[in-house]
Amino acid sequence: MKFELNNSINIASIYYENNIVYNVNTEFLNLTGYTSQEFIGKSVEQLLILLRCNLKVDFRKDKNQCDCYIFTKDKEAKDINILQKKVNENNKNVLHIIEKKMNYSKAFYLHVIIMMKI
Repeated sequence: MKFELNNSINIASIYYENNIVYNVNTEFLNLTGYTSQEFIGKSVEQLLILLRCNLKVDFRKDKNQCDCYIFTKDKEAKDINILQKKVNENNKNVLHIIEKKMNYSKAFYLHVIIMMKI
């Protein structure tokens, strides 16, 4: 599934340089329930671990879009699409997070898995 960004809407975003997160926007904080202090200074891999993301992608390589699940601070499952964009030539990048709407059966299944692992 291909997503395109519309600049007129606010999209959850993670900004990083040399694999270290230096900024996250309000939409991302609202999506995840975390504070910016919990992300700033972490590597992208550490951020994905914190979100319990099922993604095993190295965004430093060529892959620039993928689908995965993340979990909020309150352990709510979110089905998302991640789109990587290069900001400039100085190794600055942004990950745009687009939440997809899950159907009830997927949400229920993921909730059961979470409860079993806690």
